[in-house]
Parts: sequence; C-alpha cells; structure tokens
Amino acid sequence: MKEKFISQKQAKILFAAGSFLLAILGSKSFVINPALYIGKSAIPAATTDYLWGFFTLVLWAGFYYTYGALRLKVRMAEVLFGLLFGVMNFLGTSLFAYDSWAFIGTTLSWGEALFKCIGQGMVMATALVLTANRLCVQAAQNPRREERKQKAAAIPRQLKGLVKLYREHTVLFCATLLWLCWLPYMAAFYPGSVIYDMCVMVREFFGLEPMKTWHSLFITYVFGACMRAGRLLGGDNYGTLLYMILQSALMAFALGICLRYLHRLGAGAGWQLAALAFFGVTPIWGCYAMMIGKDTVYTALLLLFTLQTLTLAREGQKAFSGAGSLAGYGVTALLTCLWRNNGMHVVIPTAALILLFLVRGKGRWRTAAPLTAAVALALLFHNLLTPALGIIDNTGSGIYSIAFQQTARTVRDHAGKLTEEEKAEIDRVLDLERIGNVYERWISDPVKDTFRQFSQGADIEKEALARFRKTWLSLLKKYPATYLQAFIGNNSSYYAFTPKYDGITHNQQAGLRFVFTNYWESGEGELHTTQPQWLDPARRLMMGLAQRWWTLPVLSFLYVLPFYTWLLIAACISLARQRRRRDWVAFMPAFFSFAVCLISPVDDYLRYFLPIIAMTIPLLVFVTHPRSRKAEPSSQI
Repeated sequence: MKEKFISQKQAKILFAAGSFLLAILGSKSFVINPALYIGKSAIPAATTDYLWGFFTLVLWAGFYYTYGALRLKVRMAEVLFGLLFGVMNFLGTSLFAYDSWAFIGTTLSWGEALFKCIGQGMVMATALVLTANRLCVQAAQNPRREERKQKAAAIPRQLKGLVKLYREHTVLFCATLLWLCWLPYMAAFYPGSVIYDMCVMVREFFGLEPMKTWHSLFITYVFGACMRAGRLLGGDNYGTLLYMILQSALMAFALGICLRYLHRLGAGAGWQLAALAFFGVTPIWGCYAMMIGKDTVYTALLLLFTLQTLTLAREGQKAFSGAGSLAGYGVTALLTCLWRNNGMHVVIPTAALILLFLVRGKGRWRTAAPLTAAVALALLFHNLLTPALGIIDNTGSGIYSIAFQQTARTVRDHAGKLTEEEKAEIDRVLDLERIGNVYERWISDPVKDTFRQFSQGADIEKEALARFRKTWLSLLKKYPATYLQAFIGNNSSYYAFTPKYDGITHNQQAGLRFVFTNYWESGEGELHTTQPQWLDPARRLMMGLAQRWWTLPVLSFLYVLPFYTWLLIAACISLARQRRRRDWVAFMPAFFSFAVCLISPVDDYLRYFLPIIAMTIPLLVFVTHPRSRKAEPSSQI
C-alpha cells in the first residue's frame, strides 16, 4: 500500500487556511458585547465592524509569519505568560466593560469564557514568541566595532560635524536637544501646571498647616525652597518656574545619560535615533517637563539608578572602578528613596537582589557599601529625623488603598448580608454610609477620603488599621470574588488592554492623562500661580497635539501602558533564551515599580507608570547587546 503525501504547495495552503482560522478565533475572543457595555469609554465596535476584520488580517499575518515563515516554536514560558495574559486581560476588560463578572454563567457560558481566555492567550503567546526571538536574533547579530567604524565612514559630509559633536559630547548634546524639544510645552504652560499635591506642600512648608509625611519631607523642602526664592523675586510664578527649569533639566540630563549608555553599549544608529525621537517628540516627555509635581524628578532618578544597575550587570567591577562612581551609585539610590516614599519599595528589594545574584566575590562587598549606606541613611531620615522634627506620620493608611476598595465594593454589593457587628467595625474606620455610594472601581481616593483616623498620628492610625484588618480578613473569606473584582478593577489597565477612559471620574484622575489643569489656592500664603491668558492659543495647540497622538496608527501604542509591561516580559524571556538569567536583576527597578502601580490608588495612571516607560528602551538594548567575550571599554554612568 502506497503512502500518500501532500505536496509542499498543498501544505502551505493548508497552513495558511489553519492560520486564518486561528486568526478568526483569536479576533473573536477579544469581542466585547456593546449592548451591555457600561464602561467609561466610547462603545466598542460590534462584531460586524470592519475593524475586527482588519484585526483578523493582522493576526493572520502574525501567525503565518511566526509559525510559517520563521517556523518558530512556542516554549513553556510563552505558553504560561500567554495564558496569564488571556485570563487577566479577559477579567480586566470585561470588568471595565460590565463592572461585574456576574454575566459569566448567565449571558456568557463558562465554556465561552474559557474560549476567550485561551484565544487571547494564544495571541499574546505568539507576540511573545515573535518579540523574544527578534531580540535574541539582534543579540546574536550584534555588529562588531570594526563594522560600526565602516558605517561611520559612510556618514554624509554635511552631517559629520553634528555626528562628531554627538559622539564627543553625547550627554550635553542630547540633553540640550531634548530640552529644546520640550520648550514649546514649557513656554505654553508657563510657569507650569501644578498638581494639587504641591499646594499641600506649600501650606506645610510655610506653616499654614502641620507638616505631615504623606508627601516626602525631602521634596517638600526642595519645592518650598523654590517657592521661597520665587517670592523673594516677586511671586509664586517665579518659584514654580524655577522648579520647572530644575526638573526639566534633570530629566534631560538623565535621558542624555541614557543616550550615552546606548552609544557606548554599541547600539546601532537606529536604536539611538529611535530613542532620541521617542524622548523628544512623544508628548509624554514635554508634558511632564512642564508638569509641576513629584514624578518628573523621581523618574529621572530611578532611570539613573537603573542605568547604573545595567552597567554593573554588563561590565561587572569595571563599571565602578573608582570611588566616585561607587559613591554616585549610592547617592542616586538615596535620592530615589527620599524623593518619593515608594522609592524605598523599589530600591531596597532591588539592592538585595543585586547583592544576592548580580555581583560575586570581592565585588559584592564593594557594591554593598554604597547601596547599604543609601538604604541606611534613607531609613534614618524617615524613621529618626522625621519624628524628631515633630512631623505627623500619616502614611499608615497609604498601603490600604486596595483593602479600602474591597471593603467599599463589599458594602455596595452585599450591604444587606453584612452583620451589625461587621457594619460597626467598618464604620469605626470608614464612613459606612458613604463608601458604597462613592466607590469607583478605577480610583480609591473617594473611599480613602472617608478614613476617620487620617492625620491623627501614627499610633492612632495603626491601632485603627490593626482592628480593621481583622474585619477585612473575615469578609475576604465570605466574598472572595468581590475582593478580586475590586483588586483587578483598581489596576487592570497596567496589564490589560482596556479602552481609553472617557467620561467623568473622581477629579478627572482615572485613566492615562496629562495634567493640563493648574491648581492654585487663593488664601494668604498659599500657592497662587497664574497662567497668562494670552498663552491660551498656545496651550490649546499643545493640548491638541498631545490628545491627537491617540489617533495616530501604531504611534498611539506609545500611550498604552500594557504595551510596555508585556514588552519587558518578552525581553526577560529573551534573556532566558540567551542563558542570561542573572541579568533579570537589572529589570527589577521596572518590575518593582510595576508592583507599586498594582497597589497604587489609581488605575492606568501615567505619572505612576512613567519610570517604567523611561526604562524600556535601555532595557531592550541591554537585552540585544550581551557582553562580548573580548574586552570592552567600560561604559561608566
């Protein structure tokens, strides 16, 4: 009996047909029912909309290219992370769309829900396979120094002077260019758009209300000093302008060092130009250059800390050959801890992992010295100096955002089932009558504002919260699904591709947004900044540019926070394929920042996620440029 074989052409046709079927199923798994939609965004496209057809064609091309043209294999890491994405994206987007999972098992069967999770996971697994493979290929084909010299010789004569200036003075050149790119935003919004937190700091610095630890004491004094200098010069506008110049210059400097890191690492011209364009042109950076808050400086400091860690991972002890570079590492770590309270939650665990896994031998003790000193000084500042100055510690409830949200959702959905004792215990800490009505799944501030013991002192807060934890844990056993929904609703847009928030939210804070509204207060001694009316047309122009970016194909993804999350996961998978698992430690500042976002009070908040966006390009270049076996010059930061 003869064996029958299909021809190569027939096999290609069958594979193309199978890929198209998978694309249809993958596209179908993302569809949201517009009839039941109550999310804070435009109503999603119906199944029959042409956009789903276009999405199907994109998936078809992706499947065919990945498994047909490149013949890549899906490994266990991609499968597991793909399934994790499928589950979390389905739960996050459906909660965004319907505010509940009650439809599962009623209007949507459990089988259909499973199909959606698997279908979405299949799409992400393919994206991870393709991205991780591409990064591995670039790492294997990293051009040698001789090839780069040959390419340098081909530079047009008219550009050689500019290129020489870039190579010899990379930091100054890039910092100046980026600052000039951001200048239209800073000029249009003169003297800067102030967030409300800074108004509180001014009141505390000038003694209009007791100083508290909710905002870092360090930044309170820095911003207060700028405002004092501004008032000596003639008004708050001058102080705000001074702060804007300082923070934008520091951010430009940090990004200039980032470009120097890429250049010294041997990144191709494409990487360097892409980084320069991304930081200079994308409205994110111009908007945060002019926004008066904590986040621009914090992002710059955390980026510098990450670059130093990347250099340590690649160069070992060559990275910190002198005492000055070691001290610089410690100073960056210290300032990151002091600038924002959650900076310690990023630096301390990262430093521990650096010492445990990244450095070895005698180098471990040399690296431990500046990092340990930085952590010790930060702890002394927060735990000894701050209380000694009589500062009120009101940070006890800061990490209870999720717990308060879970309690509020439980009250909203199950108030009739709560016992009188449970209600009384909740009401001791939170306003029971209000929390169910003010609960918004994307932001915890309305619920947190009802915390009865806020600013009454650390001892009173801790005692109240310790009692609250018992009630919270007892309700967790009774309503685990409600707790899970409150948790995912408060952070899903950091990892799930939910739509852009539209509509009214609490103080317009939820969702990725830029701060174009300038907060000011009219009381004597309070912060009072004014933006000239004659700059209104310029402000509208820059606001329009920032908002219009949403409509640009492909470029709009630069505003989508989960895009960076899953891109970094693909990069870590690529490191594993390259057998560089120790280098995962260099990603820890990004992933611990992500963890802070998960327990933060606001979902899809750009200013919380900004450090991760800043780190993405240098982390990707680090993955694609493994350490050469030959001696490489140190790229000290």
